[in-house]
Amino acid sequence: MASTYDFAIFGGNALGSLVAGLLAHDHNKQVLLIADPISPQRLPRGIDLALLVASRPQSWKMLRRGVAETTALMASLGAQRAVEMVDVRLTADLPQAKTALAHVAATARGYGQPSQGEIFHSVPRLSAPISLADSRVVTIERDAARLEFTRGGVAQLAVSGELADVSQIVIADDAALLDLLPPDQRPLQLTLQSMTATPPGSCRPRW
Repeated sequence: MASTYDFAIFGGNALGSLVAGLLAHDHNKQVLLIADPISPQRLPRGIDLALLVASRPQSWKMLRRGVAETTALMASLGAQRAVEMVDVRLTADLPQAKTALAHVAATARGYGQPSQGEIFHSVPRLSAPISLADSRVVTIERDAARLEFTRGGVAQLAVSGELADVSQIVIADDAALLDLLPPDQRPLQLTLQSMTATPPGSCRPRW
């Protein structure tokens, strides 16, 4: 295994695998993916939805472009089934939140996202995980890597106890972000909110 990488990516979700594969195969980068293997018996811990709770038109413009790009990308990989359309219900518990959600729904409809009441229809969902079994991406389990920060705030990555030479470190899933970044290193906009969600079934596209 190499000790020099262009990118080290923390993330056991579909986004981490997709980014790692793109960097390695489309951009010829040396990529290390740090993620525990996904057990087929374990329930998914997240739902990768292309739906923003946002009222800024620019956000919805970016989302529509991103959906089109991702759909085309998955088709080029022969994984069209990885993108599916689902209906999503968002429920507001406070009067102010209901007003804000109504504004979000109106903005979304203006940019091609159909909604009715609390239900957003035909929301694109990435229903991976994406397999990198035949990829050039080097994958290691989370326990084999240690991320530390110097007093100056510089991140350093050790793999199996040896310091690795990495140009860029990317944290690509929420659990890794909370696990790796101490509170004083996290963006001020980041807040924690408890939630319960039930994901639909998933398929497993391959890279």
